[in-house]
Parts: sequence; C-alpha cells; structure tokens
Amino acid sequence: MSHLIEEYAKCCGVDIDKPIIKEHFYPVVFDKFITLHLDAKDQARSYSHWGIVLQLLNKPLSENGIKIIQIGSEIKEKMAFVDKVINDCSYKNSFYIIKKSLLHLGINSLPVHIASVYNKKIVNIFGNLYPECAGPYWSDKKDVINIAPDFSKTKPTFSLEENPKRIDEIKPETIANAVLNLLNIKNPQKFDSIYFGHSYKLNNVEVIPSGESINVTQGSNINLRMDKCYSLEVLGKFLSQAKIEITTDQPIPPNLLIKNKIKCINYISDSFNTDFIDEVSKKGIRLIIMCTDKEKINEQRLKNFDHKIHPYYKSDIIEKNKKKIGDVDFKRLNVFSRRKIIFEGKQYDSYFQISEEKEDLFLDLDWLMCYYIFHE
Repeated sequence: MSHLIEEYAKCCGVDIDKPIIKEHFYPVVFDKFITLHLDAKDQARSYSHWGIVLQLLNKPLSENGIKIIQIGSEIKEKMAFVDKVINDCSYKNSFYIIKKSLLHLGINSLPVHIASVYNKKIVNIFGNLYPECAGPYWSDKKDVINIAPDFSKTKPTFSLEENPKRIDEIKPETIANAVLNLLNIKNPQKFDSIYFGHSYKLNNVEVIPSGESINVTQGSNINLRMDKCYSLEVLGKFLSQAKIEITTDQPIPPNLLIKNKIKCINYISDSFNTDFIDEVSKKGIRLIIMCTDKEKINEQRLKNFDHKIHPYYKSDIIEKNKKKIGDVDFKRLNVFSRRKIIFEGKQYDSYFQISEEKEDLFLDLDWLMCYYIFHE
C-alpha cells in the first residue's frame, strides 16, 4: 500500500527528499518532556478517551521526571495531567518544542510529520485511514508505533465524520503502553478497559433523597431520584436551592410542580396517574413517560392517548447489555463515570457500587467505563 507522499511525488514527477525545517526558539523550562497534540479539525480523528490515557501515563512519567506539554492552536482548556499548555506560539516555535522533546504523542497531523523529520519517537493515532497511507515517513521503524482500529474486517471510511467513530475503538491503555515502551519505562500496574458506555463522560449528579442532608451545588445538573426514595420534604428543599430534573414513580403534588425550578420529570411506572400527567402538561414542564410493564403498555397508551409513552423494560435492558460487555469478573471489576450518585452523604460512580447487585451494573452500563487493574 503506497504512502500518500509517494503518490504525490509520482503525480508531480519529483523525487522525495527529507524536508529542511527552520525552527524558532521558544523558552521551555522542562529538561525532559513529551509533546501532546490532540487538535482534530475533523470529527473522525477526535479521540474520546485522552483523559484516561493521560491518567495512565501520569504516575510512570512523573516518577521518571518527564513532563507533558500540550501543543496546538485549537486548545480551549488544559487537559488533566498535562504540565503545560502552549497554544500561542508560531508553527516555527512549535517545531522547536517538538525538536527538544523525548517523544511526540497525538493524532495523525502536521506535528507527527515534523517529529518524523527530527527522528523523534512517535506514537501516532489513526481512525479513518490506514497508517501505511499517512504514517511518519522519515522515521526509523523502531521509533514509531502507529495505532489504529482493527481494519481486517471493516475497512476505514476515509471520511471526516463517522458514527460511531472508529478511533474510539482504540483502548487508552494501548496508547499509554506504547508511549512507555518507546521511552523504556516499565509500569508494574496493568490496566484493562473492557467497556465504554456512550454516556460515561457526561457530567451529571443523581441524588437519592435519603439519609444525611445534601448540599446542592449551584450549576450542577441534578436528577433527584424520587423513584429510589420518595421524599417530598427533600424535594421541597431542592426546589428552593436549584433547578433540577426529577425521576419519579409516583405523582408529585401540584404545589411542588414549579416550572422555573423543574427542568424535566421522568415518570417511570407500570401504570400512570392521568391527573398528574395533565397537571404537569398544564404547568408546561417537560415530561418523559416510561412504562415498565409489557402487558400494560398498550392499555396505558390508550388511556393517555395524547402523550407518548416509551417502553422501559429492565429485563430487556439487562439482557441487551450483558451481550455488550460479555463475561465479567465481578470480584476484580472497577467502574468509572463522570455521573456521580449521592446516597446517604456518600458519593458513588454507579448504583452497582451501592447495591453490589449485578443487575444494577447492566442497567447502568451506558453511564459506565468498566475496567480491571492488576499488578505484575
């Protein structure tokens, strides 16, 4: 398979030679560092799990005195575990920074090829095309690790947008291990990601209104889980402090249905109170209705003809998600989610951590990243 540069050279009738690069000095205070470039101008190259990659690299790099400098012009915020962001320099300045680095890590883009000219160690991430077509051309093979999804069965799309993104099939530990291998750094801790739920990166707070009093953080996306514990007293306190979402399996009194305090009501039950539905609609509050009983859903749809009723069958969700994740070693399993669950004054990442019931893991799966950690 030909490299793009070879095809360009053939079409133009010219020979390929190594570029001559003129870099400009830029003051970098670190003696040892790697460069990180994540800016993707197209959606198909935008990797979703960089935060986990950097977290895995943080300890082994720090123990070896190696810093991380994030470069690029599109940077809006500093990534966690990055030591410095440089987004205000010229191309020639960035070339100088790459030249001084120990290794370059990032998506397939200009900085990768600059690093190749400087014979730097490179970890290069692909999603929508073959590495053989556009990988670092001037590097020694021993200095480069190109990482791409498994294209043996499904070929790359060569598209600027993908749904789902193939690049996200790459496990974050694969990227982190590639960096450490090229830097000859041993890491006794082994990380094995087994599933990424599509909502695990969404920030959300779910509160079960029981136990100790709860401090509400202004600006948090709060879902009060009245279906887990029905407490009108706690609901009243929350409505006085913040705008919230409510999930309930029982009607809420009309005096607590305050439009400018309630974003949405998720009404989950096997049968529904028509008066409550009408009251919520009259107040102009967004209402999502979900039926948990296959035998009753048609009857409830007929009874509440003017409202859309969605199916929500726990047994079906559990069976579907079991197939997604496969066999699980529950004794070794760890989970992570940006959604936080507050229960009796403590914070959890999942309902599975609270109940330790396997069914709760499968019901929660879309909100979770599941992984194992072990030591050699």
